[in-house]
Amino acid sequence: VLLSINGTSSFETMSSSQARHVYTREERAILEASFARQSHPNIEEKERLAKLLKCNIIQISNWFQNHRVSLAIQQSEKTNRTSASL
Repeated sequence: VLLSINGTSSFETMSSSQARHVYTREERAILEASFARQSHPNIEEKERLAKLLKCNIIQISNWFQNHRVSLAIQQSEKTNRTSASL
């Protein structure tokens, strides 16, 4: 364990930040349904989802950002496979 100047371990310092939120199947279904309606939700929708899923707006924003990137990568890979087979 690494110690910082104030004597706390790096793990202790990390644990003081917010833990990663792991979404359940039901929560992912709610997020994906919202994403299907609007891939860039407004602040009111983010607040509604954060309250419903008991997490914060930043986590909701991160989920949407990550989901958009993931879909773009999947689409790119699909396009590359299709053009490679021609």
